[in-house]
Amino acid sequence: MWSRKIGEEDKGLFPAALAFFGAAALMWLFAELFPAAVEWLRWKIPCPIQALTGLYCPGCGGQRAVKAMLHGDLLSSLYYHPAVLPAALYLMVYLISQGLNRLTKGKTPALCFKNWHLYVLLGLLILQWIVKNVLMWAGIYKI
Repeated sequence: MWSRKIGEEDKGLFPAALAFFGAAALMWLFAELFPAAVEWLRWKIPCPIQALTGLYCPGCGGQRAVKAMLHGDLLSSLYYHPAVLPAALYLMVYLISQGLNRLTKGKTPALCFKNWHLYVLLGLLILQWIVKNVLMWAGIYKI
């Protein structure tokens, strides 16, 4: 998991993750600087899975979770979508450790991507989807 030598997967994954994080940071900055433009651009598209089945889809609540996380409301972020915060934390640790490893030319260990990391995140995604729908049917949970 932690290694001083960067794996083949990480050679392509690090720039992609860095680009994703950079794009997300730019979108957040735009939203902070121009809130009126963001409100003007906002339009709600209903979730097709929820519209057809009445069930939440695995991604339902993701946008609200990201918004709550960016505003520092971590409990609300976990409430809306429990997979968003762990994924964001993993991405941050990955980017920082990979960046430091590259800057120090391998002298500091870096978090290296392994397939099981993705399986854990997918498992969390499926688990939250099941729990969210069970609680919705019980009348306990609504997003």
